[in-house]
Amino acid sequence: MSARRRAVLGGMLLAALTACASRVTDYYRLAMVAGASVSGKTGVITVRRISLPSYLDRNAINRPGGDYRFETFDHTEWAEPLGDMLQAIMVEDLAQRLPDATILASGSAIGTTPDMVVEIAVQRFDFDAAGRLALVGQIAIKAGPDRALVAQSGVRAAMAVGGADATASVAAMSVLWAQCADNVTRLIADG
Repeated sequence: MSARRRAVLGGMLLAALTACASRVTDYYRLAMVAGASVSGKTGVITVRRISLPSYLDRNAINRPGGDYRFETFDHTEWAEPLGDMLQAIMVEDLAQRLPDATILASGSAIGTTPDMVVEIAVQRFDFDAAGRLALVGQIAIKAGPDRALVAQSGVRAAMAVGGADATASVAAMSVLWAQCADNVTRLIADG
């Protein structure tokens, strides 16, 4: 075999081996974003698991798409199921905003009877046709032994994302989720 042919075959082998190596997946999680705290609201407040539409209940992180497209970033995933993460971050957000109350996630290892229950149903948490991140949902605050509805509100927020990568999208989602926590805090404080 000639030297040239060996070099060509060697290059082809190297290219084949490089193509077989897969890119590492990057894992992301939402972060708590601080807000204004409200003193004086005491008691145990439980945040139920967040209700999500099936198209959002996936590992991949969504990115701007088209009018009718749901697109995801390549090689990126949530570090845990999105509904569980939204619940955990809401607990963190509310604990910061309501420092005199005890905020727990339903299903946590700490068993206690809550004074209030927070329920959130997310209907949309993705990009709209204009490329802005949109959050749409419903909040219900229930209290007392019979879990009577004491407050209800719609959530509708959108914002431009400062970048076209997964980090910018996750940061924007954290900010919008914190705005939802602000709404929940206001409903609890008024209730």
